[in-house]
Amino acid sequence: MQLKDLFSQYRFSDKRSLSDLKIIIRHRGAPKDQKVIPGSKIEIHRGYFTFEEASEETTIPFHRILLIKDGRKIIYRKASASPKS
Repeated sequence: MQLKDLFSQYRFSDKRSLSDLKIIIRHRGAPKDQKVIPGSKIEIHRGYFTFEEASEETTIPFHRILLIKDGRKIIYRKASASPKS
């Protein structure tokens, strides 16, 4: 499943919401080079999403997404991603 389709399922569903998601991205300089972004803070675009942090809008291309979780369940894992423990 493509990320665009996955996000659409949550964005337009009556039973699900983007706020159910946690998106883990590659973020150099952060602990373990990863950052967790709550789905409630994102806005989906074609090939990327944006979120606001400290009054600044940040753009994250889809290729930087490592994992997407719905609660404790992993619903997406980048093929080459091996999460650091």
